[in-house]
Amino acid sequence: MLAMEKVARAEIVYGACRERPLRCPECKSGLKCTCGCDKRFTEKMTDVNIAVRLVGDTVDDLFDRAYLVSADVDLLPAVDAVMRRSRHAQVVVLLPPETEMAEEFTKLEVAYPGRSIARYLDLKKMRRFPDDLPSRWGMALPAHWRENAGRRPAKPDLVTAARSSGRPTPWFEESIGYGTRQMSRTGSAVSQPRRP
Repeated sequence: MLAMEKVARAEIVYGACRERPLRCPECKSGLKCTCGCDKRFTEKMTDVNIAVRLVGDTVDDLFDRAYLVSADVDLLPAVDAVMRRSRHAQVVVLLPPETEMAEEFTKLEVAYPGRSIARYLDLKKMRRFPDDLPSRWGMALPAHWRENAGRRPAKPDLVTAARSSGRPTPWFEESIGYGTRQMSRTGSAVSQPRRP
């Protein structure tokens, strides 16, 4: 994300992650997983923030083509609003690999031919940032993120999860602090909320 902001000058739209207790859907009593966990994390406001920004940028005529990387059908009303508000804007929805394309995406393509486009994101065609880029910001590039490295491990190695001062940030800690409490890039709390 930091590379996208610094190198590609992209503005990242953040949501929030909230901690919720696990509850039985029938009686609503608290539950505990076999591992001992009794909480779950839910993502909040990301789709709303993206939808508001997309429609707002359309009204302000700030783009000709928008790329939306998501398979979330909750964003379809925003894409439809963009199509109705602007006669020239194009929205390309890039669905992450291994997700199912909802038929609503196809319906929008039919309703707005050439302007509403939904395609699977082809990771092989993506351009990569240089492998040394994260080190410029004091972050470690995980071995599995290097070119031709293979698949990401299913779980982080918790033995190396502990941070030591002066060492680059491990991949699984790069987004810590961007949930319920706002943090700066250095890890200290910030007083003002991030602009959506």
